[in-house]
Amino acid sequence: RFQKRKSFYDMKLLWQSELNKAKQRIVRNNDFMFGVVDVIDTEKVPFIYEWIWALDNNGLYKVEKQGKIGYIDTLGCTIVPFLYNNIDEFGQNGLARATRDNGYVYIDKKGCEYDYYCY
Repeated sequence: RFQKRKSFYDMKLLWQSELNKAKQRIVRNNDFMFGVVDVIDTEKVPFIYEWIWALDNNGLYKVEKQGKIGYIDTLGCTIVPFLYNNIDEFGQNGLARATRDNGYVYIDKKGCEYDYYCY
């Protein structure tokens, strides 16, 4: 027997954002998980995140998964791995301060880590 998969329209949506520049919106489902859908409600980012922040100027979503912060693109691909307790906004030099349990590092938009801040 096949079990019918729950469609987007079967979910009770508890919250949704306005459309962003990628023509997507962040949605929270009845399981209190966040995902992203497009203008015709096609799921673009699966509902597996505890929180999704607004799309940033780099076209990335800052997300929380299993208590750790990382970045994904508009298709849900991991760009910065989920290793950090917090990540500040990216500066003009393309680096952001990321906090871990044992201190902090600076990361770029590809997830590479640096031990110091370059001006």
